[in-house]
Amino acid sequence: MRKIQTPLLLALALASQGCGGSSSDSQDPPGGAGELTVSTGALVDGAAWQLNRPIEITLDRPVNFASVNLGSVVVQTVQNATPVNGTYSLGVDPVTGEEDGNMIRFQPHCPAHAGEVAGFEPGTDYELLIHGSDSYFPPLRARDGTVLENTLEVTFRTLAGSDPALIFYDPVAGPPSVVFRGRGGVPLTDSHSTRFELGSYQPSRVEMRADGLGGLQVDSGSIPLVPFGLPLNHYIAPTNQVALVVEFDQPVLLSRENLELLELQYFDLTWKTIPCQVEGLIGCGLRGSAVRLRPLGTLPPGLDLRLSIGSGFRDLVGQLDFSDRFEALPITGTTEQSPIGARVDALYESFAVGGSEPGSMEDVMSDLGAPRGYWDRGYISGVETPDGISRVRSKWHPVGLAGVQGGSTSVRPSFSLSGTDAEGVVRAAGGEVILDPTIIGPVPPAAMQEFAVELGPMQIMDPMGLRSAQPALLLGDRAILRQSPTTSAPSQSQIFGVDASGVHAILYMGYGCYAPGFSLDCVPWDLASSFPTGSGATVEITPQSFEVYTWIHRDSHHPDHRVTITFDAAPRLPNGQPDETMTYSATNGWTGDVTQFSGGDWGFIRFEVQFELDVSGDGYQALERSPVLDFLKVPIDFR
Repeated sequence: MRKIQTPLLLALALASQGCGGSSSDSQDPPGGAGELTVSTGALVDGAAWQLNRPIEITLDRPVNFASVNLGSVVVQTVQNATPVNGTYSLGVDPVTGEEDGNMIRFQPHCPAHAGEVAGFEPGTDYELLIHGSDSYFPPLRARDGTVLENTLEVTFRTLAGSDPALIFYDPVAGPPSVVFRGRGGVPLTDSHSTRFELGSYQPSRVEMRADGLGGLQVDSGSIPLVPFGLPLNHYIAPTNQVALVVEFDQPVLLSRENLELLELQYFDLTWKTIPCQVEGLIGCGLRGSAVRLRPLGTLPPGLDLRLSIGSGFRDLVGQLDFSDRFEALPITGTTEQSPIGARVDALYESFAVGGSEPGSMEDVMSDLGAPRGYWDRGYISGVETPDGISRVRSKWHPVGLAGVQGGSTSVRPSFSLSGTDAEGVVRAAGGEVILDPTIIGPVPPAAMQEFAVELGPMQIMDPMGLRSAQPALLLGDRAILRQSPTTSAPSQSQIFGVDASGVHAILYMGYGCYAPGFSLDCVPWDLASSFPTGSGATVEITPQSFEVYTWIHRDSHHPDHRVTITFDAAPRLPNGQPDETMTYSATNGWTGDVTQFSGGDWGFIRFEVQFELDVSGDGYQALERSPVLDFLKVPIDFR
């Protein structure tokens, strides 16, 4: 569907105005169907308008949508002519779901997240201007070339008050219903229906449709995407991550309390909740709201899934259902033994977002017993304090459900960590971090790309078999490249990305490293030229659960500094949340040895990192750069 957001419209309008000339309506031949007429439907002069109600502009013939911009059609404030934040699109036939080429639809924006700018403000005067050829602005045109002759202006005022039933438009009576293709008259090609998304970046859509028997099935066009079921939603593999996008037949209340009534559940003797991040996706779409449920941790392989809508879930005007409702979903997590179904994952935290920002996993509520360190923009670090100590702590991370086998049996996870001693202290000598021994190689690479190394399945053979089961676990590890097995001066880099979707795992390096005297995380430009296949070049992999550096030196920190990583665990409650009354730390304290959790019935873990910037007690010195960690990885094995 063709849509234009208002910021783009503004640019188009300015471009079309040129240097003060009038609209160039003579460029298109006049149509032969008579004068172009326009109707604004329910929007008439002096109308009282709801805050979320769309404006529908109907022509007597198909519109030339290329002529729709802020110069030709604009909804703006009366006081200062500020365009309203919203989307212009072609209308949609309510019966067939097909585009209505005779209609322009303006949908004022309904915020789905805090901080978004709303379209209409309550109690405000607005005007709709549709410019004709009598105006200085470019006119609205029909597809046959006819031009609107006389400018149309409609003024109206938005409603104000505290009663949502008064100030909001409710297009469907009763509580909200979930939209699926083929149900309730929804077209089988509808693009605004409930679906699964595969992959966290540019996700693919797995569409679902009514099966004619009262249930659902995967749309035939989506079956090639999931021939063996859904990927298990590994933390460590973005291409394996899954989300359920729920489309509603009307706008719903996107408050935290309302969204918490939506759950993704699995059946294991009883229905149990999968921990999810639930977020508003679209406030007011062509039909209604959209909400995304993103599971946290692996899905249970092969067990039935359903969407649960708790009693009290409300639409935007407050209409609700007084009983729970359920939607049985037609697909399960895969049972295939491959990277998409591996019973191996890892808690992986990149520290990309901190504080109270959406998506942040930093715990900003707990008392850490010391000043809070820095967590944001891809790293954590200590801060200067009187005694040199600062800490950061994560929220609870779900361990995942890949070990659930159905019935009374399940495989309890094992955990591991590289690079620390039994107390959780990062191993170092004289400030130089001590790396773990090599676990893969040296082996000849399967191929070299410009900035990446390719390894085949037989080359990814680590002692525990974690990375051979799930090559994405190579993320964050150290790749060491040599011209030959005897080369003494290797090139090495953290592995910043892994593509395990093909026959070979592609390991992406930092690149362009030419900085004498600095041990940065990068390798020379164009690995294919520097390490040609068949030249005896080799690659080794060293495991890394984190990387410590001082901005200019990798694998090091000041000798007077110390970094300690400790962990806590909690069981999972039936509602999918951590049981904080039964934590590991409540009886044992925090531990630096994450393997202490292995074999236990733990559903969640969290970590704390302590930075000590004055171990000797001689005071913090300005030139003692604080150590930095740019990721943390804790492998989880359900095999």
